[in-house]
Amino acid sequence: MKLQVFTLAGRKLVEQTEKTGSLEFEGTTPNGDLLANGLYLYTLTVKGADGKLIRSELRKLAVRR
Repeated sequence: MKLQVFTLAGRKLVEQTEKTGSLEFEGTTPNGDLLANGLYLYTLTVKGADGKLIRSELRKLAVRR
């Protein structure tokens, strides 16, 4: 499973990969900074044990603290 978070301009801010059945995102960048308030895009990609794509989705993410 892979999560990627992008700015609306398309700059990648976060990429997390997890081999188990769950992935946890704390709203921070890899260096620990909190994502600023605003809108982002994210993709969540799930592949099977054989590496074949099961599902991939692009969604909006709103951060408001």
